[in-house]
Amino acid sequence: MFCTKCGFDAQDAKFCPRCGNRITDETQQQTPNQAQNVDGDQFSNQQAQQQNFATGGANTPPQSGFGMPGYNAAQASMPYTVPKKKKRWPLITALAVIIAALLGVGVYFAYPYVRELISPKRQAIEALKSVGYKLADAVDDVMDNSSEGVTPNQQSMGIISFDSFSADGEDFLSYVKVDTLQYDVQTNIETGEMSGTIGLANGSSDAVMTLNFYTYDNTMYFNIPELFSENFRVDLSDIAGGDWYSNGNVFGYLFSGSGSYDISAYSDVVNAAVKDILSGYYRAVEEFEYKKLESTTLEADGLKSKVSAYRVTVTSEAVLSGFNKAVDALFDDSQVSVYLNMLSAYGSLSRESLKAAAASELAGMRDAEFTLYTRSGGRMAGIDVDLDEVTRLSMRFLGDDLSDHVNFSISDGYDSVAASFKESGNDSELRFNISLEDGDFIDAYICLQSEENSVIMKDCDINMDFDGTEFELGLTGTAFAQEFSKMKFSAASFNGALNPERLTTQQQTALVNEFAKNGSVLKNVVSDELYKSVDEYIKLIQGTSRTR
Repeated sequence: MFCTKCGFDAQDAKFCPRCGNRITDETQQQTPNQAQNVDGDQFSNQQAQQQNFATGGANTPPQSGFGMPGYNAAQASMPYTVPKKKKRWPLITALAVIIAALLGVGVYFAYPYVRELISPKRQAIEALKSVGYKLADAVDDVMDNSSEGVTPNQQSMGIISFDSFSADGEDFLSYVKVDTLQYDVQTNIETGEMSGTIGLANGSSDAVMTLNFYTYDNTMYFNIPELFSENFRVDLSDIAGGDWYSNGNVFGYLFSGSGSYDISAYSDVVNAAVKDILSGYYRAVEEFEYKKLESTTLEADGLKSKVSAYRVTVTSEAVLSGFNKAVDALFDDSQVSVYLNMLSAYGSLSRESLKAAAASELAGMRDAEFTLYTRSGGRMAGIDVDLDEVTRLSMRFLGDDLSDHVNFSISDGYDSVAASFKESGNDSELRFNISLEDGDFIDAYICLQSEENSVIMKDCDINMDFDGTEFELGLTGTAFAQEFSKMKFSAASFNGALNPERLTTQQQTALVNEFAKNGSVLKNVVSDELYKSVDEYIKLIQGTSRTR
């Protein structure tokens, strides 16, 4: 017989030697499997009997199986182990982790929308602040890139190829044999000196005509060796009007004697000042007034973007608060305040005077408004500003980064200017259009590929209309920059230079004769048909000079 409780083979025993359960006559004919499937009433009776055994009742089985029929000593000595319930906490922990992960993912994607519901203006504020973040990064990059310094001797070399040039459909390139401009220009940005060679060539061949030059201060020296043996000089102020100021004059004044334009020494100061000024901008942005508008779709450069829209009001109070914040930050910044105190020593510049001046200027300021467009994550998508009743300025930011793809336009209903800049890797594209009410226009497209020290102009197409004449120009080219050790030309390279404005009669005659003698070089510059006209003119002026 088998115990109905634990399944032990009790043979002929009346009580189970292992668990003490009473073995009834009804179970004697059951198999072990059948013994485990007794009906509910019988199982309940057995449980009651088991409890009676445990409490020492009259039906308590003997504690020893000796002398009992069917008793098996070896089986009775085996320990009885109640099966343990399986632990469920690993499953519960796994479910908890999965639920937490799902909640985390949901919060991550839903947060921008929830945040928008909780604080509608927060996304607009972050979009405006992103402009400040971008400016700070740009300044930091400039300062980092200046760590190696810039020597004053800079040389630029390259070519510009004329792929097309026409006016009202007439091909101007058919009148010339040269189609390439070659240049090699050296500049000393400390002294303002410049020298170099500009040549005309056909494709990649050597130049057939060159202009060598050197400029310093207001004077330019030059010669055209293929036509004249003489050197010339001109006063640039006579050509440009007024005093001639080059970039070199300005840089030379600021950095004279430095030998190298390494501004990295001021990197910490500049970055600190920018950070202080931007803290005022961020304060003002926080205090602007914002009104949520209906979402809309922006279209620019063939792209569409679903955006949120806000009406932003710039108040005088917000501007003044931001200005005062920037002033305090600058004067409290130990890296910047040293320079401000130096300026204060030579004038009335102080923290209080700056704040008072700003308050006076902003006292009559009217509130200004503009429309701001943002994308998810507080990214700037665009702005519209009504400058007056008819003039609107619009900017669109179409790339992932603020400066990747920018579209700009301004129009008063009569004249308009539009521009688009797109950057992808080393390639940059610029498009711009100027349209005037009288019908004149300029439409241009430029595509550049930049490397470390070189730029390739992959395409440049310019279409324009002036006074009813339409011009089309197509260019390609390359440019390369490097340093140089010695300037190619100097004033001494042009000894005896003549001033074309002050030639004597004898000098004029000599130049005409020399031009007539060397004029055949123009056969390599202009078309044969055009050269015939030029040759006739040369002979005419040559005959005129002989009669003098």
